[in-house]
Parts: sequence; structure tokens; C-alpha cells
Amino acid sequence: MSRPSGTSPPTLVGSTPKPALVAAGSASVQPSSGVHNRIDVFSLSLDDRMHGDLSEESDHAVEENVSLENENGSVESTNDDDNDQYNDNVNFNSEWCRENNCLEGALNIYMAKDSAEENLIDSEDEYRKSEDGSNIENDAKELFPYFNCVQQYDPNFELGMMFSNKKELRDAIHSHAIKNRRSVNITKNDKIRVYAKCADEECKWKLHALKLSGEYTFQIRKYVPEHTCVMNLYVKNLKSTWLSKKYMSKIRSDPKRNVKGFRTDIMEDVRCSVSKSQIYRAKAKATQLIEGQAYEQYALIWDFANEVKRSNPGSTIVIGTNDVTDENRHFIGVDGCHLKGPHGGVLLSAVGIDPNNSNFPIAIAIVNNESCETWGWFLSLLKLDLNIEKDYEWAFMSDKQKGLIQAFNEVFPRANHRFCLRHLHGNFKTAGFRGEAFKNALWKCGTATTVNEFRKKMAEMRDIDSSVADWFNDKPPMHWSRSHFTTNSICDFLLNNCCESFNSSILDAREKVILSMLEWLVEYFMMRMQVNRDRVEEKWEGLFCPRIRKLIEKNLTKTGDCIPIKADNFHYQVSCYDGSKYSVDLKEWTCGCRKWDLSGIPCNHALSAILAQRLDYFDYVHKCYSLATYKQVYSPIVMPLNGRSEWQPTGVIPVLPPNFGRLVGRPK
Repeated sequence: MSRPSGTSPPTLVGSTPKPALVAAGSASVQPSSGVHNRIDVFSLSLDDRMHGDLSEESDHAVEENVSLENENGSVESTNDDDNDQYNDNVNFNSEWCRENNCLEGALNIYMAKDSAEENLIDSEDEYRKSEDGSNIENDAKELFPYFNCVQQYDPNFELGMMFSNKKELRDAIHSHAIKNRRSVNITKNDKIRVYAKCADEECKWKLHALKLSGEYTFQIRKYVPEHTCVMNLYVKNLKSTWLSKKYMSKIRSDPKRNVKGFRTDIMEDVRCSVSKSQIYRAKAKATQLIEGQAYEQYALIWDFANEVKRSNPGSTIVIGTNDVTDENRHFIGVDGCHLKGPHGGVLLSAVGIDPNNSNFPIAIAIVNNESCETWGWFLSLLKLDLNIEKDYEWAFMSDKQKGLIQAFNEVFPRANHRFCLRHLHGNFKTAGFRGEAFKNALWKCGTATTVNEFRKKMAEMRDIDSSVADWFNDKPPMHWSRSHFTTNSICDFLLNNCCESFNSSILDAREKVILSMLEWLVEYFMMRMQVNRDRVEEKWEGLFCPRIRKLIEKNLTKTGDCIPIKADNFHYQVSCYDGSKYSVDLKEWTCGCRKWDLSGIPCNHALSAILAQRLDYFDYVHKCYSLATYKQVYSPIVMPLNGRSEWQPTGVIPVLPPNFGRLVGRPK
């Protein structure tokens, strides 16, 4: 829109230092810097069609009016010269606006107190509709400037400026604070309003923005542009997230730039104080964003290979991949229990551990007895069904049943085979080592998490009886002590309680005939899966399972005995009051005591370092304990079965009951 030739622009009085008259809506509208149109002076009032109201202090655009409009539409003023000049401007601009269809009927006359008075849009009604009732909202929007996202780190606010969404507005406010070296508080932040004010209570700078009806757009409705406070070196709006986005290109081009040099460059640029920890976090966040983009490219590598083959027939492309580590624990307990039905037999079971440290039945089999042959057959089917290829990543626990050790050596030769410590203690007592002293000494050896601690506890056991060492000659500690367990399974269990618990829960089924027993087990599995799904949806809250949270709370109570000494942002030396010292690595999730390594749950030493770093300790708990993993584990559904009367005959020769021989004891 251009001004008619031969006419002079109206006098803009918004910058006049003394009280002056302002004609809202009658200022000249000219293209500004080739980007968007700009209204220099205007005032519109809100109506009830907008989302929310302005604050009480903005109910009136001007606190006092010294000019009043008479019945003929003229303005009375105490200054005749000002009145004449004002009427000339109003008459000219009113005619010019009518010639150019510019918001006719939206003329409101106010008195501006001074140049520092709050700029305010008072009405949406009067720019939405003209005198004849036509809707010109879209035409009016063209008069308001839109924020240019290119200037997100160097914003220049204007009254009426539009922002595509709330995030863009908030980011611009933070950038404004950093650019002007003044801390700004966002005093209100909801779905329809964003209010910001200078952190200095005596400063007049403020910005109010509202959401437009039916859109995600936010518009500045009230703006006082001048800061009356002094610049500050410490700006609280300067966060690591803002730094990571602004300087991502520099980090991408020079990712190995040291923190000291990077910090110097940033402080010279923003002229604000930036701590080393902020630089560390900014680099980490920027690296994560950059690597995320690389992750998207890897996701398209198969499409790239297909395109090369299509465009260049005869080309050979080989893509090698590695299996991604899942969020489940590679731990299975195996056991066998006798059936009490008329034909006897043994039920073999494989039971895992769910994210809440409860048992999770995996597979069952009914055989005549426990032997190397039956266990080998069962473990072979288990390996095939679970698709276990890297058996060295798995840990199995058993009670050293007959033929089981030989079967494991054949089917899972590289797996970590653990023995239940309670059954080991039973054999220990049978060998003649009875009493609480031997029991406690054995338990201390089993719970030792480091090799040096294990050696110390074994020496204490030898002090009780020197012949005890001979009994352990054929029992390597890798089978029964945490000090020699591998960390792949994310499980530090010493007892085969998962299998014992499962066997006790199916006592009723073990007394039934085979078909009734299997039907009972199907119903048991069906209900158990559904009960656990309902439990996590209706009762549990948070990110991790209840038992895991209790373990973390227990470890937190022990952090008072730990003194973390910082080496850098990832490494700590933790000293305890008992004289022990441990090295904690927050990047690799390891601790010198190996408790964190074995279980995936931060120990008290790791928690003390995490708290010293002011981080969230739940971010350092293994994902296998999360509620999301729990839901995934129990997501499969055991579908219901029809009754026997509805089964379809297969026509196969019927199976006869097995002859396992006469059972020991009185027939039932």
C-alpha cells in the first residue's frame, strides 16, 4: 500500500517527548525494509471473542485523557495550536484511508501520556469489521508484522507482531534477554497467554501476548520496549539448550574444540557469563542433535542400496549389521518339580525375571525324569525358541540337578551358569560345616562384589576351619559369588527363587491328570498376564517399577556416608567413612564396587556422585526396569480356549499314558 502522490505523511507523535495527541489507525502505512508492512501508531481494544483478557493494569490504553470528542467528531484541547494541527492531520488521513479501503470505521482517538507510555492494542472488534459489517480480518492481519525466524537470536519486537506458535515467542524472549544482557521473567505461560517482564522490579520493560482465536498464532498486545535497568553480566535466560542450538554449526564443524576455547568464544559473542558446566551440557545436547540427524540417515541406508541397484543394474552392495541390545535381562532360572498325578513325571520349567524383579514363566515341559537327555532336549528347544545365538551374554541359574551341568555344557557352552546359594549351603552343611558362623561366612563370600573383597571373606572362612578350602576346590566362584559374575545379564541374583516361586504357585495343577493340568496352566498364564497389565495401568505411577524405586530409596539413605570428589563432569572419587574409596564413571555407568555394573541400579556411591552433579538419578537406571519395558513384557495375550466338546478331531492315533514305573511311597 502506498501513499497518494503529492501528499505529505501525517505527523507521527508516538515519539514526541511531551504529551501529544495520537490518531489511532490514521498513521501512514508504508513498506518497511522490503520485508513487511508496519503500523507506526495504532490502538485497538480487545473484545470477548479473544481467548482471555489482559491484566487489570492494561484495561485502559491511557491512564488519563486530556482530549474529549464532541458531538461533531472534533477534538477539544486546551492547546489551540495542537488542536488545529491535529484536526488537519485527522481530516487528511481519514480521507486517505477511505480512498485506500484502510480499516474504515476503526478510528479511536486517545491521549498519549508520554513517549514511555505502554503500547497497547485495545480492540479486535474494530479491526475485524468495517462500518458496513464486512469481515476484513485477513486484510488487517496483513498490516501486522510477522516475526522472521531468521532473526531468532537477534529479535526486534513490535506492537502487534505475530508469532507462528508459543515456542517461537518464548525463544525470542530469551534471545532478547541475552541480547540486551537483562534477565527476563516469563510471569504467565499458559495455552492462551504469554506475559514477560524484566527481572528488575523497577524496570518498565514488559511484553504481553495472546493467542488468536482458532489458530496457534500469538500476537503481542502490549509492549513497553525500553529497559530502565542497567545491563547485567549474569543473565539467567542464558541456558545450555539455547547455546546448543545457536552454536550447533560451530560444534559440528569443530566437535573436538576444547571447552575452554569454546567458552571464550561464546562469552566474547554474547558478552555474558557462561559457566564450564553450561558449555559441557551445550556440547552434549548439540552432539545429540547432530547424531540424531545421522541416525535418520542410517535409517535410509537400505533405501539407498535399493536405489543404487535400480539405477545401476549389476551393482553389488553388501550391508553388514549388528544386533541391537534389547532392554530385557538375559537371565533364566531352570528347575524341575515332580508331578503328583496317577502317572507321575517331572515338569521342567524355565523362568525369567520381569522388570519388577518378579518371576516370569517362559517355558514348561513334561518328561519322565531329570537326566542329561531330557534336560538337553528341553534346553535345545528353549535356545531355538528364544533365538539365543550369543549364549555368552546369558546367565542361567539352577540347583545342580542331575544331568543339568552336562546338558548346559553341550547346549550353552559359553553361558554363565550359576548355582543357587541356598542349595549350595545345604550341601555345605551335609559336608559337616554346620552352624551360623559357616552360614554367615558363606553368605559374605557370595555377596562380595569385588575380587579383593571375595578373597578377604574367604580368608575369614578359613580362619574358622582350614579344611573348608578343600571343599571349594571343585566349585569355582564364577558359579556362586557376585565377585566373579559377568555384567551382561543385568542381574545379581544369588538364589533361584523365581523357579521356587513358580513351582509353589502351581501346586494345584501338579496333582491333576495331564490334560486337566495343561488347561489349568493355560488359564493361570492367561489371568497372570492380564492382572499384571491391569496393575501397571491402574495402580503404578512414575517411570520405574515399585520394587526398583524402593531399592533406589534404600541406596539414597546410604549416600550420607559418601563424600564425592569431582575429577570432571563424568568421573568422581567417592570416599566412605569406613575408609573405602571407589571410582564412579557417570558416562559408562560403572562403579568400583561393581554393584551398579551387576544390577543396573545406581549404588550409594554412584547416587552421591549423581546428586553432586545435580542430575536426575532415574536417568541412570537401566531401562529394563522401566514401566514401558514392563508393559512391553506383558503385552502378549494368552488367548482363551474352547471347551473339549468344541475341539475338532484330528484323526491321529490316540496317545497312551506313559509307564514311568511304580512311584515311591503309598499310592494316592
